[in-house]
Amino acid sequence: MDLVLSAPNQNYQQTTVQSRSGGNRPTVVVDYGVAMTTGSIPGPSSYSFTVDIAVSVAGQLPGLQWEGCRPVDDSAQATGIPYSDSAFKNRTNAPTCTITGSSTHYTVTLSGLDYSLKQVPTVDSLGNAIPSTSTFVASGQLLFSYTTPITTTVGVTFGATSTPSSSAMGSRSRRPTPPTTSPARRWSSPVCSR
Repeated sequence: MDLVLSAPNQNYQQTTVQSRSGGNRPTVVVDYGVAMTTGSIPGPSSYSFTVDIAVSVAGQLPGLQWEGCRPVDDSAQATGIPYSDSAFKNRTNAPTCTITGSSTHYTVTLSGLDYSLKQVPTVDSLGNAIPSTSTFVASGQLLFSYTTPITTTVGVTFGATSTPSSSAMGSRSRRPTPPTTSPARRWSSPVCSR
């Protein structure tokens, strides 16, 4: 199994949303996907991974907090990640998703992962073909917010690590690296600059 992170480009970043803690706040979004590779067996119905967020200019994401999860729709598409919103025909499933944590360290738990392959997308949300060696079983968006808009050019990086309880699934990057079953595999994906 592969955990794939891909950040929508800067045109989809810093949109303002109603925050779970009140008021309106700018956001950063990262899309995720869970894919089976050729020859892999179905994994567990629940899967957890940590997400660490870093910025290239200190202080540019003040008051960072999680806002929630949602299916991938046309509000923030990313390379390599298929749609999961039920309004799209060529899509995968949107699992139940929760985020816990604070500051720059969060845990994402997906549940209700469906390996029946009833919804098998052939293209990602940008219309690019998905490699025939990958079959996505889930995708979604992770939404985080902060209090003050970014005021300078800054790179935002998301890093992910599967948790030990998910070690049966392993993870790897979409970048050309060999598959691994290590739950400690890490990678980062650049997000945006302003």
